[in-house]
Amino acid sequence: MKIRITHFFVYFMIPFYLFSQGLKDVTSGGNDKVIAVGKNGLILRSTNGGEFFSSSIEGNSDLNSVFAISDFACTVGKSGKIFISSNSGMGWQSVNQSSSSDFQSVYFVDAVTGFICGTNGTILKSTSGGTSWFALSSGITSDLNDIKFRDPNTGFVCGSGGTVLKTTNGGANWNNLNTGINKELLSVDIKVNTVFVTGKRSAVYRSTNEGSNWSFVDYRLMGISDVNSLFMIDENAHYAVGGGGFIRKSTDGGTTYTYQSNPMLAKLNSIFFTDLNNGWAVSENNNVVLRTVNGGANWLLYPGTTISYTWTKVLQLPANQYLSGKTISVNHQNPHILFAAGGNIMYRSSDGGSTWSQAFTMPNFNLCGGFLNSPYDSNKFVVILRNISSGIATVHKTNNYGANWQLVYSGDLLNGGMPIEADPVHHDTIYFGASGTLYRSTNFGSDFSAITSLPIFRFCDIAVSHFDRNIIFISSNFPSRLFRSTNWGLNFTKVDSSIITNSELPSIVTSPYSPLNIYHVFIGNTTDALRKSLDGGSTWSNGYITPLMWGMDIANDDPNLLYTFNYDTNGTDRGYVNISFDNGNTYTQTPIRENLIGKIDESIFNLDRANVFDLFGTEIYKLVPVYSAAIGIQQISSELPKKFSFSQNYPNPFNPKTNIEFSLAAKSQVNIKIYDLSGKEIERLFTGNLTPGKYKVSLDATAYSSGIYFCIISTEHITGTVKMVLIK
Repeated sequence: MKIRITHFFVYFMIPFYLFSQGLKDVTSGGNDKVIAVGKNGLILRSTNGGEFFSSSIEGNSDLNSVFAISDFACTVGKSGKIFISSNSGMGWQSVNQSSSSDFQSVYFVDAVTGFICGTNGTILKSTSGGTSWFALSSGITSDLNDIKFRDPNTGFVCGSGGTVLKTTNGGANWNNLNTGINKELLSVDIKVNTVFVTGKRSAVYRSTNEGSNWSFVDYRLMGISDVNSLFMIDENAHYAVGGGGFIRKSTDGGTTYTYQSNPMLAKLNSIFFTDLNNGWAVSENNNVVLRTVNGGANWLLYPGTTISYTWTKVLQLPANQYLSGKTISVNHQNPHILFAAGGNIMYRSSDGGSTWSQAFTMPNFNLCGGFLNSPYDSNKFVVILRNISSGIATVHKTNNYGANWQLVYSGDLLNGGMPIEADPVHHDTIYFGASGTLYRSTNFGSDFSAITSLPIFRFCDIAVSHFDRNIIFISSNFPSRLFRSTNWGLNFTKVDSSIITNSELPSIVTSPYSPLNIYHVFIGNTTDALRKSLDGGSTWSNGYITPLMWGMDIANDDPNLLYTFNYDTNGTDRGYVNISFDNGNTYTQTPIRENLIGKIDESIFNLDRANVFDLFGTEIYKLVPVYSAAIGIQQISSELPKKFSFSQNYPNPFNPKTNIEFSLAAKSQVNIKIYDLSGKEIERLFTGNLTPGKYKVSLDATAYSSGIYFCIISTEHITGTVKMVLIK
């Protein structure tokens, strides 16, 4: 039963409602005033640099872009929606603009002159501070995603198919530049003569002569992650965001860059800075605004934001289709397509791993011990298949998506882990280990040749440097040993080992961003730990120490982010994936589920920071981080209250600001909304999960008219109503 409490005799019923989460863009007009916009008309506003946000809703269409100059702001979105504000977002005026296009980006040169771009080649211009708009001829009908101007005359717009348009006369004419880019472009920025465009599939391009010539900037994103937004401080310094939440900074025009640690495991859509120190970034997957006050040395969630990590099972296989080794991979032609092998069945997901279906069958052996899918041709697969009872294994290749198979090896692999690996740069070069012999193919598995023998009983893992194909690492067990070759596998030297006979070294990871950073895990050692080398594998030290680690991986879009798995040994402990945001020094435990009953995870697969999968037994789990945004609310006491309660707002009557305090006795989903006397919703102060404690929410009614208003505070089980009087 839901209970309603009021502080007066008249009340009305309001349904509990949670608006769809996600922010598309963020901006600031200066003076610590920040505005973020997103899905279903959501607008967040802060007057203290992002320490505290209030929210409002304008319409029900997604708002895709926002721009502010001092107190003036303009936001645009789907179905031709345009809103303008003269008071830093406290109140908004709808602008009637007949358009069948979705507006994707808005930019103002000053408080009078602004531009909008959108789908179907749409470009609009305003010379009246956004109160009216007229169409400009872009000369194209393809979608346009972002628009920026250096001054009232010179501007750029980018969009689908690698389109970049340039104007030098305030938009009267647009020149379609020959960039040679064929990927969809999502962001553009210009400072002085330097222009950057970024987009899908690692697209980052730079021009230093106002668009006459373009050069590719290599972000080393493995060709998978999108670069959604780039903000230039000047012609040399810029920030970029995208992928699963990476933030990168360059101070030399993109020649080099640093990776900025941040707590967001979600696609970042937009980044904005007002100066060298103060910046903000947002994600379309939640209502959280990241903030830095020191140029990105630290990125923080605003106070009161909570994070929970859950793992959702996305694939359950029959008992005879055991997942073993590296049995999940991405289609490099389309990163939304994933493959996973269980038993002799190959499964396919076309939605980033959320749902799966059978793709094809492999030759009839009990177990797939690992597979590779060619980045050059998604019809080509090389698989290792094993007979569990006999230990006999085969290597097969298909060139036609499993219709026919070629046997290229048969023998006893004596496999203890994951014996097949591809060169991350030269993708047709692949390796596997059988007993103590390392085999190599340079034609993606059409044939293999033995290149060296090692003094080991089993191969556990193989890893190849992203920077030098001559550098190869091999691990073994019983005892755990790590070997390194610097001459393309002809000779190997032991570089790390354990003295414990039953120890294992199941996983090795080489960083795609630094030739010197190498990682592996020890298990069954005197000290189970993440081991890391910062000199290319010559010397090793312990990272974080935790028992029974097995699989591990590094984020493809951020070298600071590492994942390792701790497995259960007795059926009472939980299985955990450890997430490290600081290159393996510390970690956060994220439980998968209880009662794993001794199951070992076979591997962790990382598509990017936000898309992580763990494989063990007959199950695949995907990480689902949940961010609860404390918009418009402050916790003033963590003392556990005995019951839900709330207080009359103070001051009351008020002008223009007032506060409401309330207490929660249990963790609750809380909604706080403001209504006028007619029952119309005026503003949403907060929506999210709150832990037990005492809270204060503040209302700034500068944009309201004098009158009576109601603050409705509701949880799943109880609702309270406060009557407030605004006198101006």
